[in-house]
Parts: sequence; structure tokens; C-alpha cells
Amino acid sequence: MNHMRKIAILTYQDRLEKYTNQLQTEFENTEVIQYGSDFSYEILTERAKMIEQLGYEAIIARGYTAALIKADVDIPVATAEPDLLDVLEAMIDYGIKERDPVTILFQNSNVLLKCEKLSSYIHSLFGVYPEIESYYDMKEYYDKINQVYMRDRILFSGHNGIQRAKEIGGRCAPLYVGENAIRTAVIEAIGLIDTRRKDAARNGKMEAVLSTRNEGIINIDEMCRVEWINDYARRVLGIPYNEDVSRIDLPAAIPGIRWEKVLSNEQTNVIVNTTASEDIIMDTKNVCGADGGREAFIFFRKTDSVVEEEKKIRAEIRRKGQYAKYTLEDILGNSEKMRICKEKTKQCAKFDENVLIYGESGVGKELFAQCIHNESGRSAGPFYAINCAALPESLLESELYGYSEGAFTGAKRGGKPGIFERAHTGTVFLDEVGELSPASQSALLRVIQEKEVRRIGSDTIIPVDVRIVAASNRDIYEEVEKKRFRQDLFYRLNTVFLTIPPLRERRMDIFPLLESFVVQRGRQYNLKCTAVFTEEAKRHLLNYSWMGNVRELQNFASRIFALGYYMGTIGPAEVKTLLSNSPRDEGPGTAGAYPGAKAARSVSVPEIQEALRLCGGNRTEAAKRLGISRTHLWRLLKKEEQDIELHL
Repeated sequence: MNHMRKIAILTYQDRLEKYTNQLQTEFENTEVIQYGSDFSYEILTERAKMIEQLGYEAIIARGYTAALIKADVDIPVATAEPDLLDVLEAMIDYGIKERDPVTILFQNSNVLLKCEKLSSYIHSLFGVYPEIESYYDMKEYYDKINQVYMRDRILFSGHNGIQRAKEIGGRCAPLYVGENAIRTAVIEAIGLIDTRRKDAARNGKMEAVLSTRNEGIINIDEMCRVEWINDYARRVLGIPYNEDVSRIDLPAAIPGIRWEKVLSNEQTNVIVNTTASEDIIMDTKNVCGADGGREAFIFFRKTDSVVEEEKKIRAEIRRKGQYAKYTLEDILGNSEKMRICKEKTKQCAKFDENVLIYGESGVGKELFAQCIHNESGRSAGPFYAINCAALPESLLESELYGYSEGAFTGAKRGGKPGIFERAHTGTVFLDEVGELSPASQSALLRVIQEKEVRRIGSDTIIPVDVRIVAASNRDIYEEVEKKRFRQDLFYRLNTVFLTIPPLRERRMDIFPLLESFVVQRGRQYNLKCTAVFTEEAKRHLLNYSWMGNVRELQNFASRIFALGYYMGTIGPAEVKTLLSNSPRDEGPGTAGAYPGAKAARSVSVPEIQEALRLCGGNRTEAAKRLGISRTHLWRLLKKEEQDIELHL
């Protein structure tokens, strides 16, 4: 690509030739050429147009000449005016004597006119007080020249002043533009060229982007004439790509629109028909043009493309995992209890009511929540799941309801929408809802009742349309009786309740589930399981309590591969190893892995308090002393705090 800048100097000044030769080498990638001017301003403007046609990117001219040709060319024009050194040099060349009547005539854009001490400075050097004059146009220029000569003063001016002096015999001296002034003008012209190039590149990129957008974009002026139109708009409206914008009749292409209103009132989601028999959805945006006049941008899409965009949005929701991937066909189990549960799930999914799912840990409550979503009329919308016990109260609040910018230290710029906003027209699954604090219960109740949310730190109310599916491994009604859960919230959530049976109540499903899990893990590890269970081992599995339900059965399948039992025979000893959940289960005489094994042991409040006292408040050490997990201890403490708060 050729980056050479081309600059033309348009002037009479013959002595500029030596300057331009020097400037050719002084500025890198810059070509400076001088073109002679002419006394005729008609010829002058034609010459400026010719310079532009020759590919020059900027013109340098003196005062009025620059002002005159700016209106006739599209390339930038830089002004070259005599500076102080040029004035002093002209007076020296003329041989000014003390008390000579001197008049200096500048074009009104010359910066020396702003120098209040110019006359005093010249007097200090030459002993004369020059008269400083300025002109706006050529009529004023010639009037002032005549006045100067009528008063028999010495005129310092440009080329036209010299010509006039010769005609009437007046005294004058040429005021040339010197090397420094020309250099300053060239630097200005280079800056204008570089800025213009950057703007052109930026505009080219913007036009390329707008031209390829899958939406019509049209810019019209206050007379509804097309200023710019992209390819999509041409294609949809049936306007040829080579049709000049000045010939496009937009009102004829999109009839039925009151175009005078488009320029006065912005339109949103207006559905209209085009002469090309296309239905479009149109929006408009009013702007102020460069000349201060009214303009408008028109944005439109084909109605069928909007449908396609919605499909893409749904696909994006699926890609981000904000969707329910399981259906009733994915739920294995042919036992009577499971058959009834699936039928009830399918039935309640049809009606847009909140559902409360009961079930022990590991039975697959979220799996059923996803099935409800996919069987409902909201299946095309997003599905969001959140564990209410997994987050501290403050963080849970910001996740559910979002926050505005500046709501707290570390808040994202622009804020963040909460799950209820993002799940609009979809489903929100609240797991372990029984763990919500009283304050969180109150906030959730308001969302359900009012169907609106308010972000943290904001006063704006945002309407939301979501279905809530909640789940708990506790008996929420019992929690209500103990005043640990709000009764009004319970009845809002419990419009329909669904109970998932534990695995020990549907033992006929154990081996079909185990077989499916083993096949899944085999594909995951690229291994084939050829192990065979003995009859005794099968009896142990059927009689096992399965306190962890389906999740524990999944872990059992994973251990078959992880511990190397996927080949050979699996007997009672191997089953015991595979069912071990802690080092205690592997000790002699323990029955933890077999029928009759105890669930997590009950711990009283005095025991917890004594353990914490002995361990100096260290919860990890206290949990070890009590023989329970740290998570179990945390939940017991949280439950005790809620008991105290609700009874106050």
C-alpha cells in the first residue's frame, strides 16, 4: 500500500520553489508540489478542483484563497499566513526608515492580529508605528487598499495588493510567506491528511460491518431522501445494488408509513409490508445531522428472521447449560412407585403451578425438576438451578435477585441480573429450599406474590414471569409447625407436591440402574465391564439400605472401575469394599455397608457445644470429635440459629 502523502501549495509566490524542494526531503513519505495561482478567482477554484482530481490529499493556500476554495473541494485546506519573521524580513527588504507611514494588511484569520504588542515591537526595531488592518473578503480588501494609497501610506500585503499598487502607482512591499510559515502549514496539512485517513479507515470498517449485518439499516434526511443504505436493506426491499441512493424512493418501497412522523417520533416494533411482499419489523432512531437538520436511522428485520434468531438464542441457552437436558425418558425404573411418580410428574408439568418436590438426598430431585420444565409450556425458555444451602445469605440474595452498579464494593460495572431475571419465561429450581433463612424466605415470598424483583441497590421494579420448582429433603410442613419455615411461603410453593421414593423402596430398580451406570462409566473410561456378581453379592445389594440413594449407586458403579473390579467375579467381600463410605466401614466387625447399618448419627445441641468448647471453637476438630462431617456440623449449627431466630 502506498502511504505517500501528496500536498499541493497553491500560490503566486515564486520564491516558494526553494522551500518546496527542501520540504520534499524534510518530511518522510510526503510529496509537496507548488502550483501557480492566478489573479482570477474563477480560474483559481478550477485549479483547486484539478489538484483534487490529480489525487492530492491537501492544499496549502494563503488567507482568502484558502477560505475561497474550501467550499469547492472535498480535501482539507491548510492556511499559510506570514508570521512575524516574514513581516520583519519584508520591512528590512523594503528599507523602512524611521517615521515612515506603514500599513500592514492581514487576512482576518492571521494569528498576528491577536498580538496586541505587534506595533510596539516593530516601533522598537524600526522607529515606526505600523497601522495594522484586516479584511474579510475581497471587496473589503480592495476598499482598504484604496484608502491606504489615498493617504499615501506604504502597504505591506500579498500578491493582489502588489497588483493593485502597480495599477494606481502606490507604494507597497510584498509580504511573502516564509520558510517557517510554510513548514507550519505543511505540518498542519500532514495532520489533516493523517486524521482523514484514520477516519476513512474507521468509516470503512463501520460500513463493512453495517453492510454485512443481518438487519436493514437506512439513513434518511429531513426530506426522507436516502443518505445511506446497507446491502440487507437493498435485498429485502428489492432495490438493485447498483442503484444510486439519490434515485431510491423509500416511501414507495415501504408504503403505509407516515414518513413525517418517522422524523418526529421514534418508532418501535412496527410491523409493515413492503412492495417486495416482505413483512418487516421496523424501529427508527432520530438524530441531528451535521448541518443541524433532522435525520433518522431506520432499522428493520424480516419477521421470519426474528423467528430464526429466537431459535439461535435457545441454542445459546443450551450451550451455556441454562437449560433442562433431562426428560422423563431419561429416568430409569419400572417399579410401581416409580411409574406412579413419573405419571404424576407428567400431569403436573402441564399446568403452570409451583411444585414442591420431597425426597431424600440422592434420589434425583433436580432430575425431576428438569423433567417438569421440559414437559411444560416453558420448555423453550431457560432453566436455572441453585442450591439454597450452598451459598451464604448475602451471596444467595445477589444471585437470585441481582444487583445494580455500585450496590457494594466489587459490584460489576453495569450491575448484574439475578437468576429470576435471566430465567424470565422459564423455570427456577430452588434446591434445599428448607435451608433458607427467615429473611430470604420473606424476599422469595414477595417475588412469588408480586411476580417482580428489585435488584440490590436499585429502586427499579422488574416484572418477571417464572415457574418455581422447589425441593427439600426435609418435611417442610413439619418445619412450618416448628416455626422454622414461613407458613405463607409453604403454601405458595406447595401448590403441587411430588414425592420421589428412595431407592430402598423400589429395589427392583437397583440392577437396571446399576447396569446403566456401569455402561455409562465404561464409555467414559473406554473400558468394558465383564465382571459377574455372585448370587450372594446380589442379595447384599438388594438388601442394602442405600442411604445415599441413586447417587450412592452411581458411586458404586464408579468404584467398580476405579478399584479395578470391572473384570472377574464380584462377591460379598468385594461388595463390602465397594460400598465402603469411610475408613470405619473397613474395620473388623462393622456392618456399615450392609443392611442394618446406621445412618449419620444424631448429635444433640449440648454435645455440639461441649465439642466446640473442647476444641476452642474449631469446627473441623469438633466435627472429628463428634464423628460427623464438617458440613453436617455446619448444617446443625445453622438449623439451631434459625430455631433461635424464629422463636424470638
